[in-house]
Amino acid sequence: MNKAVEFINQHLNEEVKNSPSAFANWLGGKIIKAEAGHVIMQFDVRNDMTNPVMTLHGGVAAGIIDEVIGLTVFTIEHQYFFMTVNLHVNYFTKVNTGDVITADCTVVKDGKKIIHARCDLRNADGKIMVTGAADLLRTDKKIGFDF
Repeated sequence: MNKAVEFINQHLNEEVKNSPSAFANWLGGKIIKAEAGHVIMQFDVRNDMTNPVMTLHGGVAAGIIDEVIGLTVFTIEHQYFFMTVNLHVNYFTKVNTGDVITADCTVVKDGKKIIHARCDLRNADGKIMVTGAADLLRTDKKIGFDF
């Protein structure tokens, strides 16, 4: 079995609190599903995630997408960290304080040096609110996780 997925699945439905990413800890999402190249997480939209009109701040939406893409890349068990080199985000409609959104992320292309992934943020009805895609570049930094 995939060791990264096995590790992640030990924490299903728990709020993220002990990630090596301080930003992921602040976001506080819950992992709903993890398999190689695919992760689904759920986030409660809090007041401290909003803009002055109390809707989800665009930068926070982009940050959620980037974090979930990073976790999804981890599930494919590369030995090195990958960093986002571009992130394209489309905002289709507002996300309100108190909404629960689901981030559904998939690795589209798994290359040795570049990975392409996409992530949709959906509301409770399954409607796409925000979507994003990113390219990630392999770094020289080893992960330090025994795959």
